[in-house]
Amino acid sequence: MSTVIGNGGAVRRGGAVRTGSRLLRRGMAMARVARPFRLTLVTIMAGALLQAQAQGSGEYAVKAAFLYNFARFVEWPGEALGNGGSPLLVGVMGDDPFGSSIDQTVAGKNVNGHPIAVRRLKWGQNLRQCHILFISSSEARRLPQILESLRGASVLTVADMEHFDQQGGVVRFLIEDGKVRFEINVDAADQAGLKISSKLLALAKIVRAQR
Repeated sequence: MSTVIGNGGAVRRGGAVRTGSRLLRRGMAMARVARPFRLTLVTIMAGALLQAQAQGSGEYAVKAAFLYNFARFVEWPGEALGNGGSPLLVGVMGDDPFGSSIDQTVAGKNVNGHPIAVRRLKWGQNLRQCHILFISSSEARRLPQILESLRGASVLTVADMEHFDQQGGVVRFLIEDGKVRFEINVDAADQAGLKISSKLLALAKIVRAQR
């Protein structure tokens, strides 16, 4: 009788067929479970890109679309969001690289009943009122003071400055192969009391706080 060779040596063809069949069924079952997860990730990415294209594309149009998706896939403590209907505030601190793209991206949108509002802020204003705060590279020199002023506040800090997340920021945008990517400092998120969806984490490069 002919045989096939596996990791455990020679086995009968019939046994190999039955083993292969079981593995195939197991793989199909795993694929059915994973498919909705993969589709959700594709939806996030496609939604961001489509919104950016509708606004004329450009790096910061894409980043604006990602900020909106961050709002959808991050959970804030109840006391941080306030009562139903209170705005989810996206702040842009320093020189504004977005222009109107971020306003167009969030116009008329809400997250769990909280309408999204955008405010432009400067150093000295109340940054802790924000739920998401994009810190412009114009603020690089005072970044340590900014992050210190937000210590203990449930603010998702975002920037595209080099080493931002390693200094205690939560999300850092970067460009790889001509595409907008992002890193997430999960320790900084935990310290801010933010729960980031595993779906969003799956798209990110994970960074840990420096010890």
